[in-house]
Amino acid sequence: SQWLSAARAEGLVMKKLIENLLFLAHADETREIAEHDFVNLSNIVDEISLAFEAPAYEKGLTLNTDIAADQMMRGNADLLRQLLSILLDNAVKYTPEGGTIKVTLKKNMEKLALTVHNSGVHIPQEHLNHLFDRFYRMDPARSNAEGGHGLGLSIAAEIARQHGATLKAFSKPGEGTGFCLLCQSSL
Repeated sequence: SQWLSAARAEGLVMKKLIENLLFLAHADETREIAEHDFVNLSNIVDEISLAFEAPAYEKGLTLNTDIAADQMMRGNADLLRQLLSILLDNAVKYTPEGGTIKVTLKKNMEKLALTVHNSGVHIPQEHLNHLFDRFYRMDPARSNAEGGHGLGLSIAAEIARQHGATLKAFSKPGEGTGFCLLCQSSL
């Protein structure tokens, strides 16, 4: 029973890896823009942030949000949920116990800025330049036990591209690391 359970868990990990690779291969092949509707990004950010409150709490992290209300954009809601889930999943994984994750959504002129910032972890500039590369892992000694294969941020960057947006990483010693999605507002 234990052996079958382990085999099933590994099968699910491989299934997710294959799905991620197929998503990226399809994006490379077609270079299409995702089908876009008017979406309320504020609601999506609120929904996904709420879903990550329990995993953050279990790890002893504080998850704070500052979400401007009713910020609309043209986009694919499912892909935007996936992008934010990738960013929050990484923040929960890599923020040390007792740390803080802050999710903000602000409007500046015609642009929306969605930021996920986590305290405590600094990423040196030489690594920041490669975070969106496929299969890039900052620490090669890190096992895949955490579920990562180095594809999440490259998928997030591709989703941003499909929305005509940019995804940037920033990090400062003593302040932590953040990711900022800049996209066009529809209002």
